[in-house]
Amino acid sequence: MSGGCRCRPGWFRPEPAVSLVQLRSARRGEGQLQTSHDTLVVRLCALALPTGDVLRVRKHMYVRNVGDGAMAVTARVAPQPDGAAALWHVLRGACGAGCAGAAAAERDVTAALQLPPHSAVQVTVEVSVRADDVWPAPAAEGLERSSATEPPGAALGVLGEARGAGGAAGDAGAVSLGGASVTAARPGYDDTCTYSGELLFHDDYNVLKAVPLLLQLELPVLRVTPDHFDFGYVCDADTRKTYFTVTHSSRTETLTVWLQWSGCEDFKLRPSRLVIPPGGAKRVYLMYNARWTGAVAEGALSAAAGGAAGAWCRAAAAVRARASRDFKCHLAPHDHTDEPSLLPDILHS
Repeated sequence: MSGGCRCRPGWFRPEPAVSLVQLRSARRGEGQLQTSHDTLVVRLCALALPTGDVLRVRKHMYVRNVGDGAMAVTARVAPQPDGAAALWHVLRGACGAGCAGAAAAERDVTAALQLPPHSAVQVTVEVSVRADDVWPAPAAEGLERSSATEPPGAALGVLGEARGAGGAAGDAGAVSLGGASVTAARPGYDDTCTYSGELLFHDDYNVLKAVPLLLQLELPVLRVTPDHFDFGYVCDADTRKTYFTVTHSSRTETLTVWLQWSGCEDFKLRPSRLVIPPGGAKRVYLMYNARWTGAVAEGALSAAAGGAAGAWCRAAAAVRARASRDFKCHLAPHDHTDEPSLLPDILHS
């Protein structure tokens, strides 16, 4: 052929080797939902809750569309029972955090999300808590209320918590002190409560993602150790002293604890206020000045958290002693405390 390519006689070109090609089907034009959190957790201490008001805490998370198609998704809080202690809402606003003057109308249980391909949006979830709904019941009925001369919010009564007095947690027993008894009220609550909800992300047909919502509420428990003490027989005009250790269960809060003595006036308690950090312990000292009356001297040391929470965050220890005219009960003056205001009278002279 003119202008073409001529092959010489006997020319041969082998066929190319077979190549293996893997084909993979790809879904195009569909969205795929991801969230920055698998669980949203809010942690609070019950002592931080305002009385007569609502505390609201917000948590933020990101919702991503990592697919190639647009998504129209609804974020919905799962139905909550009537009277739930913790109420969950989704906030609707420019940034979800109320920066543009979010009004109460923006607090809802649903929020519509438009997610273009490879985009993300911030979702804000809010939990509302009332102290009256989550605080334990007061330690006992008929407690002595604070007077104008007591620390603000202190509500201290004659309560004792004695070992071996019988009854499970939350029961009320009695510690026998001579001819009388002091009610022993044990904490009727756990030191942590969890309130749960669920945030659902769904389209028109299916639930695409469920994110658990958890409110972990810490309820500090006060403890006085030992929870009862007996000085035994003490020679008339002698002095005896001991101390009690006050602790609390909170792992996050520093507690201000008010202390009060109720009972026989021959006992003297110091100090009246303790500041106890998380995991800490402080001592409170009690001195008995024996004065023979022929009757048992007894009473109770009461400890309570400051503020209105002192009605339930409290503990106590029951104490007794008996003055005697028998000189065999006499002991030399001593002082084993680091509280100088509780020195025996003879050491002041």
